[in-house]
Amino acid sequence: MKPPREVIAVRSLTESDLGLFAAHRAAARSKQRAININAPVAQRILSASLFDGGGSDIDCICVFAEIRIHERRYFGKVHKNWRLGGKKLKGDAFASLDCKDFVLIRSVAGNDGTHPITMTFVCRKTDRVVHAGLAAIVERVLDKSMAVYEEGEPGFADLVRFCPIVPSEPGFTPKSPKLSRPTTSVRPMPHDGRPSPPPRQKTIHEKVRTPHILERMLQVAGDLSAPAQTGNTLDNTIAGNTGNNSDRSPRPD
Repeated sequence: MKPPREVIAVRSLTESDLGLFAAHRAAARSKQRAININAPVAQRILSASLFDGGGSDIDCICVFAEIRIHERRYFGKVHKNWRLGGKKLKGDAFASLDCKDFVLIRSVAGNDGTHPITMTFVCRKTDRVVHAGLAAIVERVLDKSMAVYEEGEPGFADLVRFCPIVPSEPGFTPKSPKLSRPTTSVRPMPHDGRPSPPPRQKTIHEKVRTPHILERMLQVAGDLSAPAQTGNTLDNTIAGNTGNNSDRSPRPD
């Protein structure tokens, strides 16, 4: 059985992408905390089931210079956009990354979550030669800051040397992928510890409008009107009897 074909996606980092790094969050103007991935690129990286399901947590190996960080990261859809995020990447070394630097995302094509993804960052400040060589390959084909190369296509073999496969850490056990679509793009604000204000008392007008109060008022009104209705009926009866008696009086001769 042939091994699965690989794919390498290249992204030229934008300012909003820098929110993934702890070293950049103090100055970040965007609330984004992940790498943006164009939908057509995400579709080539992920399997049809993961793409249609909105994404999943996937094992990722982040590589920058001598740094290796291996952990599960969320690769999924948030509203109309796709994000590769997860926990913030800590370390002062990441402060040297800037806009127009690169991240190379290497994976098997149609990844169903059982294969790790390698994210390799290339920085102009720390490695000008490598950055310049990578820019020469991809700058003319970038579309919305991204380009994707599948194994066997022109350019793939040139990119492999920039993002070599990194073996998993000893003892790291990959987990089965779990389809997961975020229920909301905005996380709830954390509790600030202040007590909640007491519930507001209803006004007399609000109390009168409640169904059980209205029902009680109608019942009382009915009870109060009953004696009056009885009195009216008795008066009418007496008047009627009086009229009948007058009709029966003998006529004078």
